[in-house]
Amino acid sequence: MAFELKEEGFRLKDVLLVVGTPEATYHYHVKNFDRENPDAELKRRVEEYIYWYNHERSKEKLAGLSPVEYRTQSSQSAA
Repeated sequence: MAFELKEEGFRLKDVLLVVGTPEATYHYHVKNFDRENPDAELKRRVEEYIYWYNHERSKEKLAGLSPVEYRTQSSQSAA
């Protein structure tokens, strides 16, 4: 938002004051805007694991069903 307002001709100092962002933070983000996220691979792997944990793993305590299947089955039988 601050970048767009600056491009429209507003003074950067005024924009940052209204937005509540320190100037150093603004310049940090502008400098790093085009860089690839170094944590993207980690984030992807964590999301895959969470999906597996909730949707694909079977649990004996849940009658051999995944947690999502068990909740779906429980909610359907309750209705």
